[in-house]
Amino acid sequence: MRTPAAEYLIRQRMAALERFLPAAKDGDVRSLHQARVATRRLRAAVPLCGTGRKADKVARAVRRLTRALGPARELDVALQILDELQQNEDIPRAAIERLRASIGEERRRLQEQMREQIEEFDLQKMLKRAVTLVRKDCEDRPTGDSTAAALNRVRTARRAQRLEAAI
Repeated sequence: MRTPAAEYLIRQRMAALERFLPAAKDGDVRSLHQARVATRRLRAAVPLCGTGRKADKVARAVRRLTRALGPARELDVALQILDELQQNEDIPRAAIERLRASIGEERRRLQEQMREQIEEFDLQKMLKRAVTLVRKDCEDRPTGDSTAAALNRVRTARRAQRLEAAI
């Protein structure tokens, strides 16, 4: 992959993360979901753009952010499931409301933890590291080097096998 395309990919993924993260930090359910999706997409893009210790370091940083967003997002999904269950006449409304209150309280607690973790996270530093990684990897890779393509084929085959097994 040439530097402009790889760098564009990283910048595009980071822009999506930067767009949704502030509202996610403030508790917006949709933005939290989109920020988490953006972290997963960014983490998937890193191996396409570079390899080695520095790539692993960037991927670990992104994974930490994904994990910071995860617990609150899971409770958002639980609240959505409760909304669906509320349509069922067989389930007592009082039970749903008690569960909703309990989940809501836990969601608020996790939201505060998530906010603190996000505030500690330096997106600009991560962007700089990722772009440097892309540029360095492309400089070090000889023209026509198919190593990255081979790694990506192996990675794609492994994902296809996991998908097939899951289906």
